[in-house]
Amino acid sequence: MDSYSHLHSFIQEALEDIAQMDEGMRDMTILMQQTQQTQRRKQQILKQVRYDLLWSRMLPLGDILSSLPRMVREMSNKYNKQVNLKLFGTGTLVDKSILEKLYDPFVHLVRNAFDHGTESAQNRLDRGKPLIASIEIRAYYRGNQTYIEIKDDGQGINLDKVKAKAIASGLLSPDQASQITDEEIYQLLFEPN
Repeated sequence: MDSYSHLHSFIQEALEDIAQMDEGMRDMTILMQQTQQTQRRKQQILKQVRYDLLWSRMLPLGDILSSLPRMVREMSNKYNKQVNLKLFGTGTLVDKSILEKLYDPFVHLVRNAFDHGTESAQNRLDRGKPLIASIEIRAYYRGNQTYIEIKDDGQGINLDKVKAKAIASGLLSPDQASQITDEEIYQLLFEPN
């Protein structure tokens, strides 16, 4: 009987230890789940902060385009050309650091469109075009990309003049110029000088 009672109390203690371990495991599981939930909440908060930070750096494209209509009006008066600059999508948001880098290229492209793209009033009338030339800047989103298009309704690019300038600048030899494709000629427009 003594040995039964001793065995019984040993088994009883072992069962209580197992029950305590089981309870400890459940507590640890609950603690682990709470920790995972806290971790997920922190990740969501960090994603939101990152998203908000990115959007706080965004500015409307119109911020840098606002001075271009005045520039075109002044050039129109100076060179006696009637040109209208049309801006579309000025509310399109662009990262501030990129936006700052776009100003000079915009000025360059608009000046090129004015100088080389648009014709004089008489040439436009002779070609059956409206008296007032048009330069357009259009910005829009497509998917997660921002597109900016600049176009004019002028005479287009004279490929022979581009080739001649490339030969004169030493970018091409006359042999290379005779074999170059139109697409390669257009790429020359982005070369210095």
